Amino acid sequence: MSEKYTFRDFMVYFLSGLYLLLTLLYEFDISLLNFFKIEKEDITKNPSLTIFLLVPGLYLLGQVVHGIDLLIFKIGRCIEDYALKNNYWLIDKFNCFFNGNRIAGIIAKNSNPPREQFWKLATKYNSPKSEYWLVINDLLKGLYIISMFWLFYNLLKSNFGVSLIFLFLTFIFWYRGRHTATNYVSSVSYLASKDLDSK
Repeated sequence: MSEKYTFRDFMVYFLSGLYLLLTLLYEFDISLLNFFKIEKEDITKNPSLTIFLLVPGLYLLGQVVHGIDLLIFKIGRCIEDYALKNNYWLIDKFNCFFNGNRIAGIIAKNSNPPREQFWKLATKYNSPKSEYWLVINDLLKGLYIISMFWLFYNLLKSNFGVSLIFLFLTFIFWYRGRHTATNYVSSVSYLASKDLDSK
């Protein structure tokens, strides 16, 4: 496995899984350990075994989170296509909630170049800087999904203090995701236009 993909896996899937685990422990601490029949003493007695099991476990949790993120993206795309065909501006604004922090959402709003053409340009004009924005955007999408889940969960429990914290985190991760997606699109567009100008 190349270093690039090892770094991407760590940044995106492992850190998303770690954030999910930390929020699960915050919400369910003792009941979570009891569910898996784990004593706190077992963790301190066998730290190497714990780490050995934790690393792939967190990676898998991250994969699950990003699988859910992909489903939400598909739902958002369907909403976007429906809104554009039927000229429903309200649904289009609501779609900003689903896809506003994604590269695809930024491309759809700019529409220059069109979606299919942009991804051809992204393949051709790839740079370390644009890859960085892509990786950070993927990480932030995972953190956004997790925070949004806990926001709704705590609202249903009428736990408004914790809901406010997760509302703040959801907004921050969404906003930063939108920023990184915009930077990615700008980076690829700049490299493409620079190449065209030099010809």
